[in-house]
Parts: sequence; C-alpha cells; structure tokens
Amino acid sequence: MDVIVSMKETGGRKVYHRPGCIYVKRIKPQNRMSLPQETAADYHYHCCKYCGGLKGEIRTNGKIDEWKESYNISIDYVNRTDTLYIRTGIGCWKIFYKESIGRFVLYHRNEYDKNMALEEAANGMYHRQTDVKPTNSLHQLINYITEHDKAKLIIMDDYRKLPKTTARQRKYYRQAERKAKSRERKMARIRIENLFRQIEEQDPEIRRLAIY
Repeated sequence: MDVIVSMKETGGRKVYHRPGCIYVKRIKPQNRMSLPQETAADYHYHCCKYCGGLKGEIRTNGKIDEWKESYNISIDYVNRTDTLYIRTGIGCWKIFYKESIGRFVLYHRNEYDKNMALEEAANGMYHRQTDVKPTNSLHQLINYITEHDKAKLIIMDDYRKLPKTTARQRKYYRQAERKAKSRERKMARIRIENLFRQIEEQDPEIRRLAIY
C-alpha cells in the first residue's frame, strides 16, 4: 500500500498517512510524496494516529460498504476490542492489527451458525488462520475470506468441482481430496463393522467362533 508523507517536516516529526486521512489535506500539494508503506517504515516514518491501525483503516477506507455489497458479507468493527468481524453465509472471521509488526492478522471461528448475533459470534473460540501471512492490505484478507468460504461450499457439494488454476487452488483441492478419501475409508470401515454386528446378532454362534 502506498502512503503519503510531507517532504517538509515540521517539528522533526516523521509521519505517514493513508490516502484517505483527513490530515493529508493539510499538506501542501507540492510537499506531498507518495511511497510504499514499507519504504516509509525503512526511513523511520510512523503512521499517523488518526489513520493508523485497524481503527484508522475503518476511518479512512471508503470501500468497506462496497465490499459488503459486492461480496455479500457483514463487516462490523467493535471499538471496545479494536476488532473487525466478517461474517459470510457459513463462516465468521476476525481481524486484529498487530502493532509490533504493523500488519493485520486473521482468525477464523471454530464453529459458526449464520443465525448467530454478532455478540454471540464474537465470544466464540477462534484459531489463527496460519496459511495467511500478516498483511497491511485489508482488502487482501476480505478477498481471502470470501474465496475460502466459497470453496468450502463447493466442497460440501463435491470437492471435485473445486477450481485448480492457481497453486493455492491446487493445494486446497489436494487437501479436500485427502479429507474426502479419509471420510470414505472411515465410512467403509463403519459399514463393515455394522454388517458383522448384524450377522452376529442373527447367529450368536458366529460371534463365539470369531472370538476363539
């Protein structure tokens, strides 16, 4: 993400701003410079308190309502815990901003019912989504969430319908395939056990012979 700094520092402060920050307007156009956030951090700039962190993203990101509509999801910011909750038709996620690394981190709720109120969903157990690296792009996480849950819906129908175009898609396909085959083996074992149980119930003598 590109950020904006002033080439004419005041009071020795080295601050960068998100493009939507209200303080950008106070920098004269001829003094504004746009550069990658990583570069700004390398030059020891720190983020403006107004537009920094998760709360700053909520204040300055003008596309959140657009994401809600285009992805058909709920996006709710809880100021008390400084947490963003995203709910799809089958999943609930939360996003934190980790100050020590300056990145957003994604968590997934272990169990979720689409009829849950936000308060109930927020209090459940979550796990860190380890296949997603911390990022400074909120949009990247929103896109991941919607693609993940879309794939989960396909798996619930038939994993063989999953796309296999990208490396990540092929990885998910292999994971879904392994899980499906594991379930098939488990179900086959259960069917065999049930069959023998029925045979033994019909003829107890067979059970006695099997034991000896």
